[in-house]
Amino acid sequence: MVSAPTSSPRMPRQMPKLPKDLKLNEVPKSQDVSKTKTSPSKHGFSITPLVARAPMRRLDVQPFAVANIVLIGLDMVEILPNRVFAVACGLVLILHFSMFLLGQWDVNFRARIGYEPAPAAYNGSGCDKNKWTHCLVHPPPNSGESLIVEVQHGDRISIKFQEIIFRCDDSDSTGTSFKRLELPVDLELDHYVGSLGHDTAASLVKNQNDFGMNEHQVPTPSFVDCLLPQLIAPFFLFQVFCVILWSLDEYWYYAIFTLIMLILFECTQAFNRLKSLQRLRDTLRPAYYVLTYRKMKWVPILTDSLVAGDLISLTSRPLSSGLGKKEETETYHQVPCDLLMIRGSAVVNEAMLTGESVPQIKEAVDPSQHSKGTCFDVDDPSFRRNIVFGGTFVVDQSPSDRTGNTEINDVGSWSKYNVPIPTDSGSICYVLRTGFETQQGQLLRTMMFSGNGSNNGVNNYDNFIFILLLLFCALVAASTVIYHTWEDETRNKFRVVLHVIIILTSVVPPELPMELSLAVTSSLAALANLLVYCTEPFRIPLAGEVDTCCFDKTGTLTSDEMILRGFRCLGPGMTIICANGSKEGSNADLIDPLECTISATVGATSKPPVASKGKIPLDTIRAMVGCQSLTLAKDGKTPIGDPLELAVLKGCGFRLRNNSVVEPCESDDGKIDSVVIHYRFAFESRLKRMTVVARDESKDNMFVLTKGAPEVVQDLCKSTTLPPNYTKVYRYHMVSTTCRCRSQY
Repeated sequence: MVSAPTSSPRMPRQMPKLPKDLKLNEVPKSQDVSKTKTSPSKHGFSITPLVARAPMRRLDVQPFAVANIVLIGLDMVEILPNRVFAVACGLVLILHFSMFLLGQWDVNFRARIGYEPAPAAYNGSGCDKNKWTHCLVHPPPNSGESLIVEVQHGDRISIKFQEIIFRCDDSDSTGTSFKRLELPVDLELDHYVGSLGHDTAASLVKNQNDFGMNEHQVPTPSFVDCLLPQLIAPFFLFQVFCVILWSLDEYWYYAIFTLIMLILFECTQAFNRLKSLQRLRDTLRPAYYVLTYRKMKWVPILTDSLVAGDLISLTSRPLSSGLGKKEETETYHQVPCDLLMIRGSAVVNEAMLTGESVPQIKEAVDPSQHSKGTCFDVDDPSFRRNIVFGGTFVVDQSPSDRTGNTEINDVGSWSKYNVPIPTDSGSICYVLRTGFETQQGQLLRTMMFSGNGSNNGVNNYDNFIFILLLLFCALVAASTVIYHTWEDETRNKFRVVLHVIIILTSVVPPELPMELSLAVTSSLAALANLLVYCTEPFRIPLAGEVDTCCFDKTGTLTSDEMILRGFRCLGPGMTIICANGSKEGSNADLIDPLECTISATVGATSKPPVASKGKIPLDTIRAMVGCQSLTLAKDGKTPIGDPLELAVLKGCGFRLRNNSVVEPCESDDGKIDSVVIHYRFAFESRLKRMTVVARDESKDNMFVLTKGAPEVVQDLCKSTTLPPNYTKVYRYHMVSTTCRCRSQY
């Protein structure tokens, strides 16, 4: 069958338990994934405990206070001449102001002058952590700026950096290391399936203290807080210094106009920053009610009060209040946090997180499909089909579980579970991560903190090399001016020095940062009109150097709609038919299933049709329409899922009767049987295939239908059953279009 590639993993539907020896999607030994619990990796943040100095012991206060007292004393006893005293006071003032600016520009320098490292050595009973006041945090590269954050004392010492909570690791030998907040994402599968949520008030309070609430509070600073860092930035101060030089050279109007423009521009930048943060806040959905299983009963709880370890009922429509009424104003229900599906299934749209427009099917985790004692791994791709990520939208939801297509009103099917039936017929999910620890929260953190404020588009290697060359030329010019004018008694020495300084400062045009910022701002406005948003605006000039873009799948740029071009059949001698006489064939001799007759008597050994009105083997059609993971929407009519599978189903003249039965669109008096799907093994990118167990509706014989990449299906087949021109045919179509192989066992 020739068409476009599937673009993302699909989730299996349910069936009764299969024989233990049926291992259709077993991972090859070279790709085997460990089932044992893995130790968490290092968080990548460098955290140094600090103790704040007393005000009079700060290195930017104590030396200058002493210097000022000494100068005042010398002036009172009239030891220093007035000119020397004025020069000394000016130098102290300049040094003090420089110390202040260096502390604002460099967080490491600010830590040295205002704080002391916390003692790391134990003094019998351990280091005194109660004296810790702050921590210096260095994030990984391209993850924001380093900051000094305040230490929070409680049951355990903790800090909050970029909305991430770190707690002091008491098991460390030095007692000064921190580890990231450990959420319940690596426990045994039986723990999640047998969980009762927070069955006691003590359990709820403990988890609230340990993990926090499900809050996404985007901090909005005041206008002054946004403006002040820009006013003390190096380039702005350099511009102000140039304005002062021009004023001394009697360029008053030009200097005043430039200063006003600089201030207005910085105010505009601060205002745009506030608007960006406000737009980010507007993207967050307000808290809403969701049924939560607490203290052995289902109660409506606001989503911002959810805690890791809660059990919630996930539906396709949110509750508008705590009365259990569903709100019909929203098209789809946004997931409040990262969830593990325990009972039921759902179809979600993950476009906000992944950009993938194809709905994803989520199913309940089943410990019986794993070895006993297997631990859950939130980063393992094999568990991705069991996780419903926060910020995604629930397109459809079903209370049926992995043991079969059991409806929610079948109380007997739920009797073996510890949790009673939710009153809103929702799927039961376990809360894994909340707040900024969710996938949505990580995306928000990236947008809020990944941009480095010091990276203003000027500080890069090429620009510094260019500035050094200009500085060399300026030094030559300044030296020439001094050499020819310094001995001239008719010239004003002050104006000579002033002009020399202006020559040196002209190496970097004062307007350069403003011009670059204006260019970037204009680019941002143009991109925003195209609904393209940039989290690091000053990377836009670098984007102008890009000449090639690579995208991983069809549907990113192209339309989601696909059309089935056709498929190839076997001819005499187990050779794939090529009507043009070549070994690899062409797109012109593809067979359209709608123009052929489906025949149960035509098999692989019979002569397949090459004409437009020939006969197609029933086994071929069964594999094409049965090996899929489509599902019906809430209306019970509209199929949703992978566009490729939708195109194949439509191109073969079949439709979904329900989520497990595929039937012909036109009645043929029972000649072509419907296909009943009993079990789906999800498509996995690491395996590059998907498998379905199915049967004809009127028969009991089971079929195993598989689809996947041609080279993967080739490895599954015996060499004696492969057509001799198999490799040439699929390589031909991989170049001219894209093919997906399907087979039946």
